[in-house]
Amino acid sequence: MPREITYIGQQELIDDYLECHYFENQKHWACEGVPLNPVLREDFDGTPNEEREALEIEHWWNKPYITTHTYSPETYSEYVSRLSKYRIETKTGEIEKFELETESQFNERIEKGRVDFLKYYPSGTAYDIHCLNGGAWDRPTWIGSSSTLEAAITTAQGYINSLLW
Repeated sequence: MPREITYIGQQELIDDYLECHYFENQKHWACEGVPLNPVLREDFDGTPNEEREALEIEHWWNKPYITTHTYSPETYSEYVSRLSKYRIETKTGEIEKFELETESQFNERIEKGRVDFLKYYPSGTAYDIHCLNGGAWDRPTWIGSSSTLEAAITTAQGYINSLLW
């Protein structure tokens, strides 16, 4: 049953740590000892370490994993829907709507983001390496990002090897 915690001054629900989340129960592996796109609790990336279940820490501490993502920006209508609810306070104390980009400005920004993403990740896929190791108090530590799975595996294995010294 999810439980409520206080996180950055707000009440948040965190999911249960289930068997499908266990390190040894992961289905996809980049290489031995390094899960690829592991099945994690929905809020795994936003749970303070002291609020984690002991078993989750036992299973995931100092075990790097790789996640993948592609460039998939929101549509203009999604952008408008998301930001139209925000208001800003001016220097005079007045409350105004957040000024939205025009569709043309939005499309230009999105295209620049796509070009920049593909410059770093030519295959169209980014490989991010994370590890729950206490480097951050409220989430796994980002170890690095790579443009290929092979490079991500090398980074993850390098991290593992650094623990042996």
